[in-house]
Amino acid sequence: MDHSDPAKASFLVVVAVLLIAAPTAAQQATESPQDQPPAPTVDLSGVELASLDTSGVSAQVLGRPWYQNLRLSGFAAFWLARTGKNGTQPDAGFLVKEATLFVEAEAWEKVEVFCEVQIPPPLQDGSTPVRTGELYVHLRNLLGRWGEELVSLKVGRFDLPFGEEYLWQDAPDNPLVSNSAAYPWLWDEGIAAHGKLRGLAWVAAITDGTVRRSQESGPGKTLAARIGGRPWPRISLSASLMKSGQTSGGPLLLGGTPLKPVGSGGSSTGGISPSASVDGLYYELDAGLLPVRRLRLDLTFGQVWIDDAVARFDRRLTCFAVQPVYRPSPSFHLAVRYSEIGTYDAGEGYCIDGEFLAGGQEAFGYDARRLRRWAAGIGWSPNPRTRIKFEVGADRFWVIDGSPAASGADRGVVVGEVAVTF
Repeated sequence: MDHSDPAKASFLVVVAVLLIAAPTAAQQATESPQDQPPAPTVDLSGVELASLDTSGVSAQVLGRPWYQNLRLSGFAAFWLARTGKNGTQPDAGFLVKEATLFVEAEAWEKVEVFCEVQIPPPLQDGSTPVRTGELYVHLRNLLGRWGEELVSLKVGRFDLPFGEEYLWQDAPDNPLVSNSAAYPWLWDEGIAAHGKLRGLAWVAAITDGTVRRSQESGPGKTLAARIGGRPWPRISLSASLMKSGQTSGGPLLLGGTPLKPVGSGGSSTGGISPSASVDGLYYELDAGLLPVRRLRLDLTFGQVWIDDAVARFDRRLTCFAVQPVYRPSPSFHLAVRYSEIGTYDAGEGYCIDGEFLAGGQEAFGYDARRLRRWAAGIGWSPNPRTRIKFEVGADRFWVIDGSPAASGADRGVVVGEVAVTF
């Protein structure tokens, strides 16, 4: 071999190296992965940039597009109702009963903004075709270090935590079409704390204490508290208490009427209170029983004492309801409700409207002493987001002695409803 040619010599050296390395490479290719030594790794934990941590991007509010921090849901309910000549729909009518859009915006971990956008219920459209309902900031699990769901806060406008009916008042949740005769509900602006402790769910709130929206600046605040639990597997119990300060209207609708002095905004055979405001003390006891499979029985009893500076205009209202619901299958249910509210005093009346079908406020003013409502219905859910209900029932009012209005005969009600959620 001529070693004088450098290029030829270099070529021969490369070929020799490849021939020697080839068997070794082939042998390594046939070895199983576990026979090979692990590749060296570099631990970058603790030094990665947050923008490069793909496992955490979807969990962080600021790492997502704004629309991924929003949750939209809602429902709409439609009626075909007939009440007879003395009710609000004597000739039958098609009504948009409810339509609500729920918007939940996640602002930060465990910090949310909740807003209801809704049309007003029947007979209340007026000049406000669209309004906000609940609107609050929700600060969740403030004591998470010591346990889950111990304390959370709502700040803004929220449903008053009183009784049980406000929890299922929306059409998709109501087993019937109508509500009870008393139907205690309304929202107010304030602060509410809620949580769970050892099987007990509790709520405590302080609010403005008026039916007016975001207009209260006086000292007449409202304090409300509710506690409930399930002491036995087939029994749930709750108790609610509310104390209203001096107010000319509010904070809770009871029988469709806010707390106000006798004669305020309506006729009154028993006289008109000279007071500009009153205060009230409310309580309610609720029980849910599961006596047999597929049957639930709900029981309610409550009272409110209305305190006027003039003692003869003090009032005490009592309400109760009995509601069995039977579900023969997941798609069908049968429900009956018997409920009443009144002073039960022949000489003392109050304004009891019985919204949305009875029309008691216009017919009787402050002369009503008792409203009785019974209703029976059937519901069918052809799919998980649609509920069709049909109800028959009747309202009956009694008036105080001396009232020019006569105690009315039963005001029959026939109503059908379609409720759809999304």
